[in-house]
Amino acid sequence: MPPHPATQAHPAPDADSADQQTWTLAASATSARLARRQVGDRLRAWRLPHLVDDAELIVSELVANAIRHGSKGDPVWHTLRRLHTVTYDAVRLEVGDHGRGWSGIPAPREAGDDILCNGRGLRLVRALSSDWGAWRLPHGHVVWAVLPVDVG
Repeated sequence: MPPHPATQAHPAPDADSADQQTWTLAASATSARLARRQVGDRLRAWRLPHLVDDAELIVSELVANAIRHGSKGDPVWHTLRRLHTVTYDAVRLEVGDHGRGWSGIPAPREAGDDILCNGRGLRLVRALSSDWGAWRLPHGHVVWAVLPVDVG
């Protein structure tokens, strides 16, 4: 079992606290860019600028997937959480939608079978995060990724 609990059985309303921020986004082409800015701004406010590049790339990929595979026209949401205990310090990005979801981790693709055009998103998430996964909701699904705060 990972050291962080799977939380949030359904999308939280837009919330702001010391350890988390949740945003709701329209299912539009500009939402991934907005999510990158929101996550980057929050990480800088938490004085974690060394996580910004990876976190922005992860949230961008997950938001784009949520818009592409979610319920057409329904909003998507994303949450950034600070997970801090005596022995564990990380941030977790969660992106959710109202779609039917996906059936699991896609099979690895080989160069030449259109990897340059699509299919790289979850591979990037896996490569950049220390842990990631997904869970189904009664009305959609959430994909999450964890970045440790102490990268050294």
